[in-house]
Amino acid sequence: ALTTPIGAFFAYPFISRMDNSVLGLALGFVVGVLIYLSASHLLPEVKEHGKKHAYWAFLIGILLGIVIFLSKK
Repeated sequence: ALTTPIGAFFAYPFISRMDNSVLGLALGFVVGVLIYLSASHLLPEVKEHGKKHAYWAFLIGILLGIVIFLSKK
């Protein structure tokens, strides 16, 4: 948990000089990577425990996020 503020401290000079369009692309990429990593760790756990309701909860959560994202445009 301590590495996050340390990383933010060292990354701030680079991020503060970025254009908004480049920063948006970088943040979009990072969010995509985090979603992929989260999903790749959660889905095998769901399969292992055999809880079919967990699949539905996961899919509904993803769909809800997409709806929220699209409603902001």
